[in-house]
Amino acid sequence: MDGNLEIEKALEEFEQSAQKEQVIKTVAKEKLDEPSRMIKLVMKYSGGAIKEERQAEYVLLSFAILFFLISFYLFFGDYLSRKLFPPPIVPDEEEMMNFEQ
Repeated sequence: MDGNLEIEKALEEFEQSAQKEQVIKTVAKEKLDEPSRMIKLVMKYSGGAIKEERQAEYVLLSFAILFFLISFYLFFGDYLSRKLFPPPIVPDEEEMMNFEQ
């Protein structure tokens, strides 16, 4: 009889822990379905132009690409412009004198 009581007690504990896990999974799933704060801010400050999460995600992606391109230009733009379009070679005065003669 003691074995049956121990088994029943173990089953009750198992059921309680399973219920707790189910509640945790449900809360986690609800949290995942909720949009992030950045998306909420974009939707809020868009003035009603952005109504769906997907649109807000595209706006954030566009900003990220834009900032990446601006950063790339600021870091490498001067180097690339000098490499592609070198400054004209201006002769100094002595070379001009030699050229005129």
